[in-house]
Amino acid sequence: MRRWFTVAGLVLWLAVAPRPSSAQSMSRAEVDVGVGLTHQAGPSGTASSTYVTAPGGWSTGWTAGAFYRISRRLAVGAELLATGRMRATEPSRYFTTYEEERRDVTVAFGLRGSFALREWCAVEPSAALALTFARGSSRAVRTDPLALLPAPSRIHHDLGLGIGPAAGVDLRLGSARLAVVPSVRVIRTGISRGRYGDEPGAPEVEIASIYPGGYPRWTFRSDLRLRWRF
Repeated sequence: MRRWFTVAGLVLWLAVAPRPSSAQSMSRAEVDVGVGLTHQAGPSGTASSTYVTAPGGWSTGWTAGAFYRISRRLAVGAELLATGRMRATEPSRYFTTYEEERRDVTVAFGLRGSFALREWCAVEPSAALALTFARGSSRAVRTDPLALLPAPSRIHHDLGLGIGPAAGVDLRLGSARLAVVPSVRVIRTGISRGRYGDEPGAPEVEIASIYPGGYPRWTFRSDLRLRWRF
């Protein structure tokens, strides 16, 4: 057991130990991974709705990114950000309950600045162009006690590509090689069209035809990341 503790301590020391300035100047590539909370406007759980509304609320998501430093204070790169599954059960009119589910995956390409507060702490604002790929599904369940029917199969929606800006800020805590990074992001999804079903040849329609009760335009997220520069 002591051997494993010794090896773990050595690996951690190698990761965070200061390196010569010449070696640090060559360390330009960075990768980070993390988990966090995402929020979109919309119902979650059970919420009565006259018209079908895209599910939203809080969910647990994940993120991954890769950046390359082009100067001491500026890096260029991409992030992959996913929401968790957002679900809502929406009792509506005429003894019909809609069961909704949705998830977004966003790819953001942009720039990230870096302004050191201390050797071990830096504030890093970012701006990016975000491409959001959304998937959703739903089914309408009849609840009339006088005419009960089996629950139908889910219909999978092929939602259009969303393009919009994204902005955020990171707080790097740690060494230049290994750091913990709390971060926040605001992303405009910009999805306006889609197909009600995902079968080939399904007609493309306005997003309001799929979710007449509304569809969120913004994603807010807060992540905790682990960053490694190599």
